[in-house]
Amino acid sequence: MALPDGLRSKAPARLRRHRGLRQLALRTGLVAPRTTHSPAESGLLHRLAAGRRRAVGIGVHEGAAALVLVAGLPQGADLHLVDRFAESTQWWEPADEHAVKAVVGRAARRRGGPRLHWHVAPSPDVASGWSIPVDLVFIDGDHLA
Repeated sequence: MALPDGLRSKAPARLRRHRGLRQLALRTGLVAPRTTHSPAESGLLHRLAAGRRRAVGIGVHEGAAALVLVAGLPQGADLHLVDRFAESTQWWEPADEHAVKAVVGRAARRRGGPRLHWHVAPSPDVASGWSIPVDLVFIDGDHLA
């Protein structure tokens, strides 16, 4: 259960921006993943995922779009998630790989699917070895490197 916004906003900025605390709160479900999509865009992604059997999400960040795909895909579908999860010391940079996997994995387990396949590598590396057909590809951001 996420902390109420009123309580979170009372925390000092140094705590709200502490990378380690952010990752712990994300992993445990105390805070939701940050999204860069509007509700309308998330709704469209959810509708596009409906009925697909194999989807790919390129660029996971904290997992907000991945959660939309998990909710929209059928339970028996496969969801391939691609991100390099580069290390950073800045609080606004990509989330910790393990925290994001915990958030998305928990959502998929609660729903009973889809099956998750993680590709922790630069997207060009994953694409160069890709050979299976897909029904939906969602590219979230610049993933040329």
